[in-house]
Amino acid sequence: MKGCFGVKKLLEIVGRVLLPAIGNFTAQDRFKWFCWQNEEARIVSYNDGFRDFFLAYRGGVVETDIAETYLRVRKFTHWASSEQVIAEIGEEVVETSLAQMFELMKAQGRGQQGILLTNIHKNIFLIRSADGILREVCCYWHDGWCGGGWMVAAGSIWSEWDHRDQVISH
Repeated sequence: MKGCFGVKKLLEIVGRVLLPAIGNFTAQDRFKWFCWQNEEARIVSYNDGFRDFFLAYRGGVVETDIAETYLRVRKFTHWASSEQVIAEIGEEVVETSLAQMFELMKAQGRGQQGILLTNIHKNIFLIRSADGILREVCCYWHDGWCGGGWMVAAGSIWSEWDHRDQVISH
């Protein structure tokens, strides 16, 4: 797929979803580790980066008054880095909230079909951590633990993403 001036696009839009307004969201209250602790979305694991950047630092992420919005789902056309994704989508629309990611995970809380991938490939979001830095956050479904559940990971913006992963943004 070629964009303007013959430059190959990294992403193609494959869907969109309307998310309702979200009043208050506290990450520590919602991201409970292990499937028996979270009735909303089965979370079986998160990495140290997610814990440090989104749950521990200054009491974790707290978000309020998130407006109703559409999020777009984009599939990679080939391998790409987060920096390339930001450049293609645009910094003003690439950022989502942790509450929005959680709402999508909750909608598929037992691994059922929906807008998120549940086949071990990653659903990538760019979200501001508790220290105000835009970070990569991904969730992916893993069938192996607790009868299946979401694994969540976060890190700095530097990764290269597989062409089978997808990005969710505005």
